[in-house]
Amino acid sequence: MCVCCCCYSVCCATINTKSMQCACGLADSSVHVWPHLPSSECAATPTSQVRRRLIGHSGPVYSTSFNANGSFLLSSSEDCSVRLWDLQQGGVCAVSYQGHSYPVWDVCFSPIDSNFVSAGMDRTVRLWTTNLTFPLRIFAGHFSHVNVSMINWYQTFKTLYAPIISF
Repeated sequence: MCVCCCCYSVCCATINTKSMQCACGLADSSVHVWPHLPSSECAATPTSQVRRRLIGHSGPVYSTSFNANGSFLLSSSEDCSVRLWDLQQGGVCAVSYQGHSYPVWDVCFSPIDSNFVSAGMDRTVRLWTTNLTFPLRIFAGHFSHVNVSMINWYQTFKTLYAPIISF
């Protein structure tokens, strides 16, 4: 059995430079997470020993996003859900966020970790917090599906972050 991403269709890849991890969303509905290893260790360590395979989605995974310190990972999928994975607990799915009625193309953590946005084929962008299973705000009214190319967060009042969405 192959243990690398090269045998599957990779839909997305994300690198967290602080935690030195890489995540790939695959067409087989799984997410693979690797710690970054120095090249000297990488050659000596079998891929199957360092890679974690996260199972939970029922469709291709289109986007992944690490929180700032790399302890959590968000993934979005064709199954209309966003999942929060607890990487400190071995990759357990902590929460499944439901709300989109069509595939979710993109997901992005805010710099303060508790907020994130998702965008999908249902022509909405949704603002969430990890503490709740429903969105804080739904940005609707787009004329076609939303394909977010970049989500920028800006700081207001030193504690509140809000998204700036580019289409």
